[in-house]
Amino acid sequence: MDALIEKVNKSNYLEIVEVWEASVRATHHFLKEADIAYRA
Repeated sequence: MDALIEKVNKSNYLEIVEVWEASVRATHHFLKEADIAYRA
């Protein structure tokens, strides 16, 4: 399988964050909600 890496556009940000958050919630059960919601 070949991977395609594309530059991110602002229009993709919401979808990227949704995928990131779902993957964190599925794999990082030790994190508290505040850890996931933290924005630097």
